[in-house]
Amino acid sequence: MTKQQKTMYLNIIHRPFAREDLFRAFCFQQDEAHRMGFRTTIMVTLPNFSEKKIIDYVKNQHELYGDEIALGINELQCREFRERFGTEEDAFFLLSFDMKKEVFSYLMETFKSAFGFYPKSLGFYFIDSRFMTWAKQNYPCIETAITNCFEEGVHMFLGNKSQWYLFSEGGPWGAYYPSKRNILCPAANEGDAIGIVGLPHLNRDMLMAIVSRDDLFSSHPANVTRGRGFYGDQCPYLYRFVDEWLKQLDYNSFGYYNIFVSPYWLADGYVFEYPNELNRKFYTETLEYLKSKADENRVTCATMQEFAAWYKENIKIDTPEVNLWQDILCGSKRQMFWYVDSSFRVTIDANCGGSIYDLRPYAGGVERNLGPDTPHLANGMYPFLISAEHRGGLQDGSLHTLKITYNGETTSIAERRTRCSLHQDLEGCYTVNFEPVTLQLGNLTFDITSSYRFARNGRIEIERTVTNMSDPEAEITLTEYHRGCYGTTIYPEDMRGIRLAAKGTDDTGEESLNYEYKCRILGKKSPEYLTADIPQIETSVSLIPLDGADWGEAREGYLFRPFYTLSLSKNVRNGGKLKSCLEVKHLCTDARPASQGI
Repeated sequence: MTKQQKTMYLNIIHRPFAREDLFRAFCFQQDEAHRMGFRTTIMVTLPNFSEKKIIDYVKNQHELYGDEIALGINELQCREFRERFGTEEDAFFLLSFDMKKEVFSYLMETFKSAFGFYPKSLGFYFIDSRFMTWAKQNYPCIETAITNCFEEGVHMFLGNKSQWYLFSEGGPWGAYYPSKRNILCPAANEGDAIGIVGLPHLNRDMLMAIVSRDDLFSSHPANVTRGRGFYGDQCPYLYRFVDEWLKQLDYNSFGYYNIFVSPYWLADGYVFEYPNELNRKFYTETLEYLKSKADENRVTCATMQEFAAWYKENIKIDTPEVNLWQDILCGSKRQMFWYVDSSFRVTIDANCGGSIYDLRPYAGGVERNLGPDTPHLANGMYPFLISAEHRGGLQDGSLHTLKITYNGETTSIAERRTRCSLHQDLEGCYTVNFEPVTLQLGNLTFDITSSYRFARNGRIEIERTVTNMSDPEAEITLTEYHRGCYGTTIYPEDMRGIRLAAKGTDDTGEESLNYEYKCRILGKKSPEYLTADIPQIETSVSLIPLDGADWGEAREGYLFRPFYTLSLSKNVRNGGKLKSCLEVKHLCTDARPASQGI
């Protein structure tokens, strides 16, 4: 592989169980991977240590094939655990901090006793930054860990009969350097980094992950049967899924992909609605397809530790990652664009005309440590500023979009579908460009073209352009419109304590108000900035004109629609533009937005 050639790194992760039918399924997985010439990462769990058959087999696989032996902390419940630690808690990430440390130290020493060395890779469903920072400090050998189940939260909770207490929405979808502030935040610099490479539990369908249950559409082939994404004994979706992840190499310097399937899905007698023979078939066919891509030098199989070593050598801290995903399930041509760095994670939906659909402000660095000794208990999700899914509605919900007014009538780009393309400039900044949407107000028709440039340091430069007006002399009002809130669920939070502020270019000072659900408005001619300070998530968000605006508002909501609104308006004719900057910063006493012309 040459230096110029991009590749998608593949981790194949297996987890053994002792019961005979499950052990046979685990051996099937190992044999199929080795038949393709792939090496695996074997996640040994606490119950495995008392099974000589498993320990001997894993050692043999390590010696024969070079498979990595890692420590899986997803399976704790066994008699030894209950008797030693006196708890029925199923999830390691929900133990108290002191018990996490005690259990983890026991697991690490037990692992070393069994294999003669400490593991370099760990497997969690989710883990918090406080524990992971402690673990890295006390066991420096740890190089990488599965730190989150991407977007498993509200949708997953409802889809699993409200029995799956795993709330981890709002994090990166791929490999990243986790922050000491919050495990779901990419580190801003070396001092902020825990010192490991964080990985997702699975790759997800990046459209279905936000509009559906993402566990049904992922790099877990048997999940796709549960989601009924197949026809008879054929599943072309699995091939499209791999191809769509390979497309991300067009936009990023590398790709990451993993397969992590429990033997339960492939064992005899475990019928998850469809026979295990079908799941085994799809599992093998997925490996075969990945092997064909490896033969084309587009996929490189590695163990978790090997990938982490490559990542640390080649990827700098706070390197942005993007994902431009299209509907591969139904063929609707819908696109969802994702961007992530240490300042925020942003999702833009082309189906809403190129509107911001979801925004997680990492700049706030909100703590989300879990367990009975924490205020958040089981909720590890990173709070949003914008979430059209959880606080949705294209008219009255949480969204960042453009509204257009003419002769007293108003419409929005969110009412039209479009497509987009992605460009990276010489400064390394990404710009997503949307095809024009055609709108009509009265007898006037016109096109709106949108672009978002991710200028780093928490800034998104947004440009809206009007073209093809049916009446070139007509004047319309463009309004950049940010309707936000905060939270992690579908239920509203207490907005009291939020501070709204506005300043005009001719003002000597700013005006502000504290949120009290009174529908008040701070309006400014020739605005310099509009700001919402949200102490609950330690975040300040501002809307700033970059080339002037005629009017700006910071608007307070009310209890039935508990949002804040920041908006910039400009009157334009054909060919006119509205340029603005959406800026997200950590909230501090002097957290005022930057001036015009960023």
